[in-house]
Amino acid sequence: MDKERFGSVKKGNRLEYQIVKDLIKSGLDKYARRTGIRGKRALTDRVSEDADIHTKLPFSIEAKNEEKLKGFYDHWNQAVRQNTKPKEPLLVIKSDGNPILAVVDWQEFLFLLLAAIKGGYPN
Repeated sequence: MDKERFGSVKKGNRLEYQIVKDLIKSGLDKYARRTGIRGKRALTDRVSEDADIHTKLPFSIEAKNEEKLKGFYDHWNQAVRQNTKPKEPLLVIKSDGNPILAVVDWQEFLFLLLAAIKGGYPN
């Protein structure tokens, strides 16, 4: 593995560990864990591990910690700058042929998810 690839793997690992830590600490999923299959899901029978993070939550969590996302963050930073409290920034993005996505801060997402679960989501 070349040095550049090794660095990106370490960054990805750090993000995955942070996500797992946050899910456990928040009480959302005390059994959350990294899957550890790193890009080989198509080559394995372990179909239950379909994302970077294995969780009981109704989400398939794919973690990306990459420099090529810098342009995306220009848009996020604009949403943050133009935000007025007590509201939280929400970035809605769309690209040709791709679905509309809503992006919120990770901690805000955890808060919203906890509130939804306490309110009976997903039942």
